[in-house]
Amino acid sequence: MPPACGVTRGYATCHPAAARRLCALMGFAVDGGLDDYREVGTHIPFVRFTPRGVNT
Repeated sequence: MPPACGVTRGYATCHPAAARRLCALMGFAVDGGLDDYREVGTHIPFVRFTPRGVNT
């Protein structure tokens, strides 16, 4: 599973109403199930910023 899938699923778990609205705003139809958010995560490019010298 691509890392972005975990980001969208994790966000949806913590913020279900906001996740549904955000997906709708971006044009994705979700039913609230984690599989839908996993699918959304495969279509959204994510960028991760970390401070210099910090490896995670």
